[in-house]
Amino acid sequence: MTAADDASGTQSRPQWGLAAVGGLGIAVAAALAGYAHASPGDGATITTLGFSALLPMKAWLTSAATALVIVQVLTALSMWGRLGRLQPAWAAPLHRWSGTLAFVITMPVVFHCVWSLGFATDSARTLIHSIAGCLFYGVFAAKMLSLRLRGLPGYRRVAVDSMGRVLGDDSLVESTPGDTLVTSIDAKVQSVVERQLAERIAFQRTQLDTVTGRRYAADSGAAVVLDAKTGRVIAMASQPTYDPDVWTGGITEDQLTRLYSEKAGTPLLSRATQGQFAPGSTWKPFMTAGALTNGYSMDTTLPCSSGFQVGNRVFKNYESGAYGNIGFAKALEVSCNTFFYRVGYNFWQRFGSDPADIDAKDPLVEEAKEFGFGSRTGIDLPGEAPGRIADRHWKQAYYESQKDYYCELSRKPQTPDTSDFDLDWGPQR
Repeated sequence: MTAADDASGTQSRPQWGLAAVGGLGIAVAAALAGYAHASPGDGATITTLGFSALLPMKAWLTSAATALVIVQVLTALSMWGRLGRLQPAWAAPLHRWSGTLAFVITMPVVFHCVWSLGFATDSARTLIHSIAGCLFYGVFAAKMLSLRLRGLPGYRRVAVDSMGRVLGDDSLVESTPGDTLVTSIDAKVQSVVERQLAERIAFQRTQLDTVTGRRYAADSGAAVVLDAKTGRVIAMASQPTYDPDVWTGGITEDQLTRLYSEKAGTPLLSRATQGQFAPGSTWKPFMTAGALTNGYSMDTTLPCSSGFQVGNRVFKNYESGAYGNIGFAKALEVSCNTFFYRVGYNFWQRFGSDPADIDAKDPLVEEAKEFGFGSRTGIDLPGEAPGRIADRHWKQAYYESQKDYYCELSRKPQTPDTSDFDLDWGPQR
């Protein structure tokens, strides 16, 4: 008689890893379904990889993938000791590589299905086909990550007598350890950043906005601490947040609903890597670089007045401060808004005051791209948002899509409770 012991050591793996695996699978399946549904294809085909048409390509590749899935099942049964003594040492690597190959050869199929055909719902058969395809890739992505986090099991098979006493080793299959994950986070700094961010947001909610007369909403925020020399992320916090332990053992429907709830502040959204916000005064150093490479110099002086009027609107300095004629160094020191408004207005006058000319030169947009704005940083975290540079093309497209909404809004009564515009409502209680 023989008995097998699991030598994988997977139970010591952190539970958050399993939660991340499940979350990734759900995200992949939902992303594929969402994109395919939102962007229905026109049936066009980019390539058939040498096959006579799209359908033969799909048939051959999916048949090959099906065969590899069978290999996956058999090698998995072997590794988990479900095929008796049939536990060859090559079962583990074959399992991993057959799965990878199955994933790769079906990529052309899923690309054509998502891009060319879209998420079909015209009949029960096509609906099931679409759902199954999305779920397949969600499950597969989760499985591949799971193998890296948890590794593959190993077994030591021993011979025992009728009393269960071990007589000696029968066979041994070494386990394959999972990848080691080392983060750059400093736990102490992370703790301080999370606490300070939460406390500051709570404080801001008690403060009065002198422009609107209402208390600040202060409904979200983010903080990131970087090593200035290496770019290492030392701490990263986002508010509102949540306890990641909710993923352990399976999340409830109510818990998941709250994570996506706008009323709760969408806690599942990481403001540090996925939030897209106006940069505020942190943009001024980059604007300075754009100005100095497009006609301005360090000797340039411009008025730092309390306000700067464009059309019928006055754009103000913070607390309406004024510093007279100053240069770039002083403008950065006191963070003078109107100084930089004048730079931007001058570029607009010189290069493209015609709103119809959306291809006009825009030095500040070009400089923003040089510094990486509008593109991902490449941080090793899923779902990073690239940000957006509001150039002329984007502004024109936004105007066309939103003009009806704002025209309708302008016809409605404006009150302190409904308006987000910069109007002098006076103090509100």
